Amino acid sequence: MAMGDPRHSTSSRGSNFSAEATAVNPNSSQNTPKVPDFPELSDAASGAGSSSSSDEDDDVSEAPFPEDPIQGWPQLASLMAKTPDFATFSRFRDLNVKSLLYYQAQLTVLRKKLHDLEYADAGKGKNWAERADKLVESTESDQFLLVKDMRVVLKEYSES
Repeated sequence: MAMGDPRHSTSSRGSNFSAEATAVNPNSSQNTPKVPDFPELSDAASGAGSSSSSDEDDDVSEAPFPEDPIQGWPQLASLMAKTPDFATFSRFRDLNVKSLLYYQAQLTVLRKKLHDLEYADAGKGKNWAERADKLVESTESDQFLLVKDMRVVLKEYSES
């Protein structure tokens, strides 16, 4: 390997993720080696062969890993697959909360529109509040079309 090979850096301060780079624990004066120095998981340690292991665990422990994945996402994915304790994924809680708030806003608008249509239809002599079967059978009902749109948003909201 050439000294200036960009795939392998010995500096932990570089911006490139490297197989030979080290991670520094701010609470320790020692450096922790990365990918190549970790021992391979034994069958006992990885849970292979135990009746409690899941299919996902078996897939990861038995999957062949490239010896030298390219830097970036492939190398990070390899590290996370070999060492599950390093795997971390964002839950995007703030975005999930915002999404729920937007659903609530949509549903509030739909509720108001439905309420207005119920009163408007009742004023026209179409009192579907007493006969839901007539509302469902009506092809010209803006009220029922709105209910169908509302169901889509409600389903998405409930699944969130």
